[in-house]
Amino acid sequence: MVERKTYHATARRDGRWWLVTVEDPDTVGQARHLSEVEEVAREVIGLWFDIDPDTVDVDVADILHSAVESLQ
Repeated sequence: MVERKTYHATARRDGRWWLVTVEDPDTVGQARHLSEVEEVAREVIGLWFDIDPDTVDVDVADILHSAVESLQ
């Protein structure tokens, strides 16, 4: 069995869109809704490495909500 690689991404609000930044590879995508961020990250990774997006795991940090939580 092949071990699935986990990629790390962040999502931050940019106007009406969510900017999705994948750390490695250093690339970005955008999502209309926060619920689409993980899917967009998978698609970006799949396109970059020419692999099936369903073969990777993505850990997404929402920096907007993280910043709000740190203020509480």
